[in-house]
Parts: sequence; structure tokens; C-alpha cells
Amino acid sequence: MRLAKVRMGYCYFSAVATFSDADHSDARVLFSKHALLVSLVDDLFDMFGTHEEILNLVHLFERWDVNGPTSSQFSSELVETLYWAIHSTICENVEKAFPTQGPFLVPALYLAGQKLSEEVVKGLKFQKLFRETSNCGRLLNDSRGYEVRFYI
Repeated sequence: MRLAKVRMGYCYFSAVATFSDADHSDARVLFSKHALLVSLVDDLFDMFGTHEEILNLVHLFERWDVNGPTSSQFSSELVETLYWAIHSTICENVEKAFPTQGPFLVPALYLAGQKLSEEVVKGLKFQKLFRETSNCGRLLNDSRGYEVRFYI
């Protein structure tokens, strides 16, 4: 979790570069939180977590409960910390979005910047751009470069 402090800055600067308008402050915070959490879970799977911790975290999310599991269901303090960070972030997002979006959350990119038509989003060009952007993110976050997979 030491890396979280350093990565938070990277995540926020990435969000500022993506959502630079002043009226997108909520999107920047949301983007930063999610990017940091995804990065930390990825590190758990790639480097820090034991097989037991990884299975425990997956199992806890498969049995999602708004109230959360009991403390005895966590295999380690690391799993408990990550679980509650993700749980509280998801609940916060739902609480903020529900009044305007209802029970279905729309991805943040649909709410920020230029409006994209359904045709553009489902188009081959957009899908390729999204795939390449995802590959860049994976490469930047891959601590074990010899295990990099390209999804082409």
C-alpha cells in the first residue's frame, strides 16, 4: 500500500489531462479513485498477493453484499483494506449517480467532453482505439514485463 501515495498523484494528473474543464471535477475524482484502485488490485494479483488472498478477494466480490462481509471472512489485512476501499468507492458512486442516472451507472466518458454517438462508440475505429489505449495502460502498469500479453 506504500505505492498508493505515489500512484495517487499519477492517477490524478492522468485525470486532469483527460478531464481538464473546471466543470469536470467530479469526473476527475472518480477517474483518479478508480485508476488507483485498479492499479492496487492489479499489483495484488501480479506481485504482492498470495494465492489465498487473490482467491479470497475474488470470492468476496462474487458474493457482493451492500453491507459487506464480516471481518472473519478476510484472509488478510491487505484483502480487507482493498475490499473496503473498493466497496466504499462503489457505494459512493451509486449514491451520487442514482438521483440522475437511476440504477444503471453510465461510464464517466459518456458524461465528459464531446458527445459521442452510439454509431461512433460501436464503430471499429473506436474499438481499436480503446483496445490500444488499454494495451498502453497494461504496459505502463506491468511490473513483470516478460509476461506482457497483447490483445490484437
